[in-house]
Amino acid sequence: MLASELGLTTRAIQRVEATNPSLSLERQSLFVEYYRKQGIVFLSPEAERFGWTVAECFNRGELREPARLFRAARIGLDLSQQKLGSDADLGTMTIRRIESDKETVEPETRQFLIDFLTSKGVHFVPPAGMMGWAICFAGIIDEPRARHPRLSVQQRKREEPAR
Repeated sequence: MLASELGLTTRAIQRVEATNPSLSLERQSLFVEYYRKQGIVFLSPEAERFGWTVAECFNRGELREPARLFRAARIGLDLSQQKLGSDADLGTMTIRRIESDKETVEPETRQFLIDFLTSKGVHFVPPAGMMGWAICFAGIIDEPRARHPRLSVQQRKREEPAR
C-alpha cells in the first residue's frame, strides 16, 4: 500500500526498511513528508526526551500501546520479526500477531515484549493532550544523514580483499 501511495515499487520500500538503507535526500524527504501527512512526526532529542522520537500528531483515544508502534520500534532497532522473536525469547508468529494487533495475544505477552524493548532503549510514551502515542529511541541521538544510494555497494567494495 505504501509503495503505491508513494509511486514506488514494493522492492524500493523493502530496501528502505532493510539493514543500512541508502536514501538520497530526495527519497528521504519523500518519506518524511508522507508520514507528516499521515500525522506522524519525527522529533529530535531534547532535555526531556533523550533520543529520537516518532510521535503521532493526534490522540486516537487508545488506552494501550498500538500495534503499529511495536513494528516501528522493531524497525527502529533494525531487527527482523524473526530476530526480535529470537532475542526476546518469543516466537516469530507471536511478534507478527502483536504487530497486527491480533486479539489472540495475551496481555502478559504484550507486556513482556514492551519490557524487552524498554531494555533495548525503546520507550513507549502514552498520549498527552492532543498528541498521540510516541516511541522514543534512547540509543539514537545522532542526527540522521542521507546516504548516497550506492553507499552499500561502495562499502562492500572497500571491504572486499584485493584480488
